[in-house]
Amino acid sequence: MNEMLKTILNHRSVRSFSEKPVDGQAVQEIIEAGRHGATSTGQQAFSIIQVTDKAIRSEIAQITGQPYSAEAPLWFLIVLDLHRNAEIVHEQGAYFTGDGDFYTFIQSCMDGAIAAQNMALAAESMGLGICYFGSIFMNIKRIAELVQLPPLTFPLTGLGMGYPKGAFMKKPRLPENVQVFTNQYKVFPDYLDVLKEYDSIMHEYIDSRHPEGPVPPFTVQVMHRNTGPAVQGEEALSLLKKQGFSWAGNE
Repeated sequence: MNEMLKTILNHRSVRSFSEKPVDGQAVQEIIEAGRHGATSTGQQAFSIIQVTDKAIRSEIAQITGQPYSAEAPLWFLIVLDLHRNAEIVHEQGAYFTGDGDFYTFIQSCMDGAIAAQNMALAAESMGLGICYFGSIFMNIKRIAELVQLPPLTFPLTGLGMGYPKGAFMKKPRLPENVQVFTNQYKVFPDYLDVLKEYDSIMHEYIDSRHPEGPVPPFTVQVMHRNTGPAVQGEEALSLLKKQGFSWAGNE
């Protein structure tokens, strides 16, 4: 197994960082890894914001409810960015239509996701630990305000990095047979039964965020995550309208 595969398969989320700084060359290499990911039709419709301001970092940590967000030596916000390309079109006297094209939005999300994962892999290959912060969606509008996002941009995820403090367990993954198929999607009539053994493994798994006891079985986690009110989704849609994505409707 080559070193890249080892890095990928050894991934674990790190939620406690040492105070050891990350040198500038490593930071630049991580950013370059993000910038050189594949992008749809070469549009490069994403931006990377490195957040170093302590006041902003502190408020982001409060929004996410994850104090270790402020402790990570490096913190990046990955942003879907159609603003830049819209301005390029306008400066040539043409009318930008990407704001009303949901396909363009999805492809731009992919651009940003690929950039984020490239950055994560680059960091992990250097011995750093990483943690994605999807919890920015707890108050996505305030996140956009904090970094002064212009129209036709949207925060996708936060990404914290630094040297790990302590050991972190690797979370078990779904069995391959329920997630990887050949030629066509396979539907199981009894997912609770098929995932019984995996549920048992997850029930025993002690997550570093929950040292006080075992986390719930996977199927219970899925139920909890997908049966509550869609508050964060509604707020995200509201921000998309505010940011000028016309396919989302009017604010």
